[in-house]
Amino acid sequence: MERHYACAATGGVCESCGERQSSFAAQLHWSAIYHTGATLLGSLAGAIAAIGIGHGMTFYETVDFSTYHSFCRSCAHKIRLKKALGEVLEKVCFALLLLGLIAFILGAAILPFIVTHHPHRREILGIGGELGAGLVLILLGWFGGPFFRSWCLAKPLRCIGLRPFFLKSVEAL
Repeated sequence: MERHYACAATGGVCESCGERQSSFAAQLHWSAIYHTGATLLGSLAGAIAAIGIGHGMTFYETVDFSTYHSFCRSCAHKIRLKKALGEVLEKVCFALLLLGLIAFILGAAILPFIVTHHPHRREILGIGGELGAGLVLILLGWFGGPFFRSWCLAKPLRCIGLRPFFLKSVEAL
């Protein structure tokens, strides 16, 4: 992608809307995080250290590249705004994931006590609702973050920002 978008088009045409306005060049920085066997082992050791001493480490590798594009001011503003919206929605999905995990774990921990003490329909419905809601929140948080991050990209940039890559920053040249 970096070689394909190595130079911004200078014809005064916006790559996003196609209008001939006063376009300017922008450099978009993309990044991806991935794990190898060594980084996975390091992260597992960091998780064990977090349990033992309260401080953990996460190891991962990154791939970064930049592309160059020509946008009009309004499209560049929309790209920045959508990037920020995608980041906010990703954080909301992470919070939903944590809430879902808490609800599901608490429901699973309480379930044996309720089942062994002759539960009423209302108790079974309540615990089933808690487990179901927890599972829905977990799925929404797990799959929603990457979806919203790529969904908020402008259409011409979606072919570049395929998973695992995400738009890191936009810089005017």
